[in-house]
Amino acid sequence: MLSYSGHDANGVTVFTVEDAKEGDVVMAQREWLYKTIESAENPRFIVDLAAIQYMASSDIGVLITLKRRVDARKGKVAIVNVDPFIYDVLRMMRIDKLFTICEGMPAAVAAVVA
Repeated sequence: MLSYSGHDANGVTVFTVEDAKEGDVVMAQREWLYKTIESAENPRFIVDLAAIQYMASSDIGVLITLKRRVDARKGKVAIVNVDPFIYDVLRMMRIDKLFTICEGMPAAVAAVVA
């Protein structure tokens, strides 16, 4: 399971994703993640996967849910710092077509601000 934390960077919320051990904590963080999206007036999000080398199908499901909720609010989301293995999995599942995947933070910021 993955854990989520976030910070604001010039009007863009950056969600940092890390490995987690506590299931209850992760569920609370997912709820926080979704509430953060729902409460944003101008939803602009970046999901930073720099610390992640493996994602379970449930974690990919969280990304898809995040994307749907952002789209429903007419916002933008980009994913940055994707491990090559994870990128291959996302590409094989055609999930790379749903997201803007960027190599660095400047490109991700440009993608969600534009």
